[in-house]
Amino acid sequence: MNLLDDVRHGTRALHLRVEARLSDGHASWTLEQYIRLLRITHAVVQPLESVLDERLGDIFTAPPPDTRARRLEADLRAMGAVGGSVPCGLKIESDAGAFGVGYVLQGSLLGGAVISRQVRRTIGTGAATAYFDMYGQRLGAAWARYCASLNAFGEQASAMDRAAAVSAAVAAFSAFDAAIDRVP
Repeated sequence: MNLLDDVRHGTRALHLRVEARLSDGHASWTLEQYIRLLRITHAVVQPLESVLDERLGDIFTAPPPDTRARRLEADLRAMGAVGGSVPCGLKIESDAGAFGVGYVLQGSLLGGAVISRQVRRTIGTGAATAYFDMYGQRLGAAWARYCASLNAFGEQASAMDRAAAVSAAVAAFSAFDAAIDRVP
């Protein structure tokens, strides 16, 4: 089994839990729900982005002109809100950990693309979606490149590093789960 499959399998239950809690059963997003989602995402992304950029490089780094955290902050400002200062408590101490956390953050953009379409439908076409739309039409290619890099890392990694990548992905989903409870 490749590392991508290991991470998917190891995070599946928590992934579904977090996804269900974030959507809270609604098929469309109100302004308040969207702002809260951006705050939750910012609480996890902001403290981790620089470490992930350093460890993963261009397979993770946001495309120019801005960082992930700055896009989230700009979206929040445009929606009349600010980011929270709720630390996620997640630490990245190895490349394996970076690959696991990166999987969650990069993969969240896939669901984010769906959310941004829903937000534009319900809030309006002027809704700020710079973060979730950061790759635009290149999202599929960016995700495929990330997955290929994750699997290439997995081919060379020890069993301990593969397990660390899965554990880090679980920890990232857990950070989102905790942020749902802490972020207003």
